[in-house]
Amino acid sequence: MIWTGLQCLNLFINSVIWNSNVLNVAPVWCDISSKFMIGATVALPAASLCINRRLYHIVSVDAVTKTRAEKLRDVLGDLAIGLGIPVLEMILHYIVQGHRFNIFEEIGCYPATYNTPPAYALVWCWPVAIGVVSAVYCLCTIRELALRRAQFKELLSANRNMSSSRYFRLMGLAAIEVLGTIPIGAYIIYLNVTISPIQSWISWANTHYDFSRVAQYPSVVWHVNHQMAARRNYRLAYTSFAKKVGISTGTMSSGTWGTGTRSKQDMPYNSRPGMPKKHPYSATTSGGSISKDSLPTAAAATDVPIDFNDITLPAFPELTLDVNTARHTPDAPSSR
Repeated sequence: MIWTGLQCLNLFINSVIWNSNVLNVAPVWCDISSKFMIGATVALPAASLCINRRLYHIVSVDAVTKTRAEKLRDVLGDLAIGLGIPVLEMILHYIVQGHRFNIFEEIGCYPATYNTPPAYALVWCWPVAIGVVSAVYCLCTIRELALRRAQFKELLSANRNMSSSRYFRLMGLAAIEVLGTIPIGAYIIYLNVTISPIQSWISWANTHYDFSRVAQYPSVVWHVNHQMAARRNYRLAYTSFAKKVGISTGTMSSGTWGTGTRSKQDMPYNSRPGMPKKHPYSATTSGGSISKDSLPTAAAATDVPIDFNDITLPAFPELTLDVNTARHTPDAPSSR
């Protein structure tokens, strides 16, 4: 509950500050906010792991009562999982942090992760791994309940604040979280692998080149990217359904949908679509602000080809050079 409440507050503050701008008005806050987002992505699965682990220990212990040392050990174990793992994740994220952070209009600060092989082991695989461990605890709990149904009430009597109805509610909550964590985490990894090319790890200096850079994305930019991704997904779903029922897709090709063609966006996903690949020299991410007036409109963002022959250039006076023109000879200096 604490992690969820703080994350909601964090996103609310960001959406208010950057409601209609992408100015880097609070760099220190963005440093804290973006790191907190990284920790929150594993904190929620870790909290579910703590619940499943505690429920398993309730039904699997042989002794009904616990000593004070055992209770303290259980609390320290929950703190190590629910607090230690997110903090460790924040530290490990710095290894693959390509630049300082990103700013999305209407969203706010967002962490930057360089799409390189170490990022999968250090950042994106953690929610899935924690979800798998939590699922194992959940299955073991169900197995223990089936084997010890007669002792279940006696085991719950050792926990003053635990009843059978509350036990099953917690178990259902943790199971739902596991069922959501593993598919979503696996889908995020799939998007990072397929939509953006994975950059090879060259060195620490290469990954952290121009680290102080702040990438800024107005809503007109990332809205178009999301629209094209949605159209591509709708197209794939439609063509898959049409093939199964025997409907011809007509002239629809794999690269067209609606307004034009687009190649795969060069944007890896980090729990949310729209994270760009690192570009050391980028005019739009050099740390300054971006004006909406300098950006293409929605109509211009549909990849309509431009005929450069229709562009009229201004007329300039023709320059002439006459080699026979007499040159100017400077006057000789007068003698005193």
